[in-house]
Amino acid sequence: MQYLSDEDAIFIKNFMLSSGSLKEMSKLYRISYPTLRRRLDQLINKIHMYNRAPDDMFVTLILSLMMDEKIDIKTAQTLIKSYQELHAALAPIEEISELRDSEGLGNPLVYSDRRY
Repeated sequence: MQYLSDEDAIFIKNFMLSSGSLKEMSKLYRISYPTLRRRLDQLINKIHMYNRAPDDMFVTLILSLMMDEKIDIKTAQTLIKSYQELHAALAPIEEISELRDSEGLGNPLVYSDRRY
């Protein structure tokens, strides 16, 4: 649950202390039931997202910011697309590096101490 904001954690605590009563929660937060329900649904979706989150924490972070309405959908899409394009462009370089390592060739930029 380390990915939840302090605000999320407080909301969950209050939800638990109210025995899950949305009526009591709406009184506590002084908001309408539909607004409270929307907030709860956002939190549920965030927890679902992190439970099946991809290995890529950057994408997960961007999705989380979007769910928290700190960035809009268009910005999230642009950031994720740019990141994925950059990652795809760097993949062949990473593969070459891994291949060189597996064959014991090491980094071609590091010179050996061997004398010929």
